[in-house]
Amino acid sequence: VVAPVQYAAMVAYSGDPEIEGYVRTCASMHAIRTRYLYDLMERLGVQCVKPAGAFYIFPCFDQWTEALAALGITNDEELAHYLLENYEIAALPGSAFHAVRQFCLRISSSFIDAATDEKAHGLVEGYRADPDPGRFIQNHHPRLQKVAERLGEFVEELKG
Repeated sequence: VVAPVQYAAMVAYSGDPEIEGYVRTCASMHAIRTRYLYDLMERLGVQCVKPAGAFYIFPCFDQWTEALAALGITNDEELAHYLLENYEIAALPGSAFHAVRQFCLRISSSFIDAATDEKAHGLVEGYRADPDPGRFIQNHHPRLQKVAERLGEFVEELKG
């Protein structure tokens, strides 16, 4: 491993309380965002593996095979492309992660509202000021809320 990575690892694993606190804060923020998307999938009736410490969800749309076929979507790659083109939702095909079902996706919850260092810092500060999950999403994650809205629109399209 190159020297800068070795140095970063030494600092990261030094046991520094400030670093460990920051890591806990970031893990909590990731959990809130991921849980928000997972809860949305449940409300929409989308089958979804319950996340266990990850910063992504893994929804499966197999129950709408016929509706997807009517849209010209025959696999998860086409589904991911359709969501990107029509709903501006970036997702990866589940097959890239060895999903055995036809219409599974992997959707990340990590950097939707943290496109720059300044925005990421603002999220950390916002969370530290008020760690309530509902208010954290409401006050600091407009793009995540927009993704949720668009996912709802997509499911409504599938339901007809």
